[in-house]
Amino acid sequence: MSADNGSWLDLARKVDWTLSYVDEREAFPPEMSGSPWLPAAAWQGWDEPYRTTYGEYVTPSTTKRLRCWRFATRSARAKTSRSCRPPGGMR
Repeated sequence: MSADNGSWLDLARKVDWTLSYVDEREAFPPEMSGSPWLPAAAWQGWDEPYRTTYGEYVTPSTTKRLRCWRFATRSARAKTSRSCRPPGGMR
């Protein structure tokens, strides 16, 4: 977690909306919220152990994907170069 997250992350995660124009089940239907459906009061004590921003999540994922792609490309090149050699080695 980056240092600048500490100032706003806890506050952003503790925003509890009081719905006045619609019922909770209409705002968060079970089809979208999952099962079992829980009222807002049940979520008040919930804490998320992994606190990362989208950027903190995506950057390592992109790096891993790029490394895998490079490895696959190099492996394919190595296989191609081996298959192009004449039987019995270089002459």
